[in-house]
Amino acid sequence: MQLGSNGNQSENESYRLNSSTVIHSAENLRNEIASKFPGSALGKLSEELETLARQSDERILSFTRPVYIVRIFSFLAIIAAVLFLIWALNHINTSWKFETITDLFEALDAGFNLIVLLAGALWFLYSLEATSKRKKALKSIRELRQFIHTIDRTQMYYTPDLYKPDSHLSQSTVKLDFSYLLLCAQMLGIIGNLSALYTQADSSDSLWTAASDTETFANSLATKLASKAEVIRSMTFPNQSSPEN
Repeated sequence: MQLGSNGNQSENESYRLNSSTVIHSAENLRNEIASKFPGSALGKLSEELETLARQSDERILSFTRPVYIVRIFSFLAIIAAVLFLIWALNHINTSWKFETITDLFEALDAGFNLIVLLAGALWFLYSLEATSKRKKALKSIRELRQFIHTIDRTQMYYTPDLYKPDSHLSQSTVKLDFSYLLLCAQMLGIIGNLSALYTQADSSDSLWTAASDTETFANSLATKLASKAEVIRSMTFPNQSSPEN
């Protein structure tokens, strides 16, 4: 299922991020973790990440659908407000004569305030659907940020020996596997992609900022884990050179 794609999308637009690719990556990563670290906490997290990717696809797709109940309510409320204004203007008995310039400015000020208040109410009703969807999207992005913290906590629990002052890892007594951290980094990459998908459903500044911050957070932590993985690899296999990029 491709998010925000049109039926006439050209084949050469393969650079576009779509939810089906992210879900496929999450599924492959879950299988890889399950085979390498069966029954581990990271394996459970990878299963939850795959589920979250599928849920994100459904949520983002729902953001592109119109919410007819909210639209009908907003339309009826706007019509009612306009009809009430027309009725009020026709039934208010008032004199439009002003004895002083002060009375004129007071009347203009009161009328201007009334127009601003009515315009604000109409705009609120008009944007009610978009605001509701945006709040749900921001809540989903906050959920992704919490997932990032959970991955960070998991890898810290996995590498306690690194923080001992007399830690000395050798190939015969190794307890750590640097690929664990690399798999964590791959999970963070998927989370960054999921956060970017939410910007395809809404172009508001608040959503773009939240998604960008989450993606930056995930990438920075993934970089840290990759560096830590290299440290463990060099400590575990000191005679092997690091692989070339």
